[in-house]
Amino acid sequence: ASHAVADDRNPQRSRIVLADRDLDLPAIEQLRLHADLVSLSGCETALGKNVRGEGVIGLPYAFLAAGARAVLVTLWRVNDRAAATFMTDFYRRLESGMPAPDALQATRVAWMRRGRADGHPDRWAAFVLVGGDNGVLRLVRNAVSSVQSFGLLPIPLCILMGEIMFYTGVAARAIDAVDRLIARLPGRLSL
Repeated sequence: ASHAVADDRNPQRSRIVLADRDLDLPAIEQLRLHADLVSLSGCETALGKNVRGEGVIGLPYAFLAAGARAVLVTLWRVNDRAAATFMTDFYRRLESGMPAPDALQATRVAWMRRGRADGHPDRWAAFVLVGGDNGVLRLVRNAVSSVQSFGLLPIPLCILMGEIMFYTGVAARAIDAVDRLIARLPGRLSL
């Protein structure tokens, strides 16, 4: 197990704290990875400094710069047990051959259906995929799928807006995309 530290003032000091040393952004960027997916399921692994024209500079940025095609990260503090169970469910879907964006979406939907404590968004909504073939349009399609399946617009819409704005740094385009999406949805909307 490890711990992530995001430094929003000096993103180069963001790091993963390991048992014997720290792995900071410059060290991560020097790695030569040939990985389809890097998973960082610790608390707040998506955080960093929002740099105009670049987006968020933090751990996901460093792993993508090092050659990872996609990085699974968390937007906020996650419960250790819930995160371990969520990741186990996610990896089972990956092992079955699902692409990472589809496996993440299927895992989220399964957790939504659980109800009670496990179905609460604080258990599953923190996990987002950066990079890969997910793109903004794929995030929109996945959020729409959740909306249509469950009629749960407020939660997926908030997650969608957070993902788009967090990783693209382009709020106006994100809002326009969501406005167009909302205009196409059949009367299930209550904001």
